[in-house]
Amino acid sequence: MQLLFFKHTLANKAEVVAMSIFEYDREWEEEILRKEEFEAGRELGEQLGKELGEKLGRELGKEEEQKNTEKERRRADSEKMRADNTERELLILKEKLALMQDK
Repeated sequence: MQLLFFKHTLANKAEVVAMSIFEYDREWEEEILRKEEFEAGRELGEQLGKELGEKLGRELGKEEEQKNTEKERRRADSEKMRADNTERELLILKEKLALMQDK
């Protein structure tokens, strides 16, 4: 009976040791996999972020270019109006000068 108990105990110990080793290896493998998956996810996230950032940057650049073009057009229109007004004032002054010289 004692021998049977001894065999049973040894078998249990062997099973416990085998399970510990197996679980340790599994935990280690899972940890390695988690790290690799995390790194792959981080790299993918960086790539997607870079692509999205470039796309948004191009779109914002186009919007800014359109705004600047519109500002330049308004500024050019304003300068033309000022030049036209100045030309009209000059014509009026010339007419007044001509009238004054005729008197």
